[in-house]
Amino acid sequence: TGEDYASNTPGYALDPDDPASFRPTALHMLQDVEDGAWYRDTVDYAVSRGLMACDREGRFRPAASATRTEIVSALYRANGSPAPDLSPGELPFTDTGDLPDCLDALCWAYGQGLSSGRSDGRFDGSAAVTRQELAVMLYRCVKASGGNGGSLTAFSDGNSVAGWAREAVSWAVGEGLLKGGADGRLDPDDGVTRAETAQILMRFLEE
Repeated sequence: TGEDYASNTPGYALDPDDPASFRPTALHMLQDVEDGAWYRDTVDYAVSRGLMACDREGRFRPAASATRTEIVSALYRANGSPAPDLSPGELPFTDTGDLPDCLDALCWAYGQGLSSGRSDGRFDGSAAVTRQELAVMLYRCVKASGGNGGSLTAFSDGNSVAGWAREAVSWAVGEGLLKGGADGRLDPDDGVTRAETAQILMRFLEE
């Protein structure tokens, strides 16, 4: 379930008590969020605040994989959509022409060191985000410097975490953002769904 993916981390930019950051409830607009779904409230949180969006048919697509573009855009909006220091022409990616709707978010994210591209020069915005990739983005987002440093040896597949992600994943485990499943595995290469992303954003942003 989505309960394995996140828990509270205080101190980020969005103030849930600020009326200006709220929008009317979004659930009436969504065609695929059932009353009894575990993600109902978290989806309403993410959509009502403009962090995530439904498609033109009014579907949230909770089981679909969250993409790199969607995560970068959500964190950009949560941070108040600031004017980026970079222009699109300064981005090093070869596929920015495929990302016209998120260039400000991408300029901000790259300028902040939040996200980098692939080894072939693409940003690859439509690619699904894995658990370890999301840990890295959150770790950089809060400018953490080691945190509480959870141990990866508690997981049967802890050694499968990529070297570039180990510090961030250790931090995310220590903060309770990432947890293992009932089988004792962390599954760092598993994708994160849009419903799980909504839950993560709510718990990450709320104090």
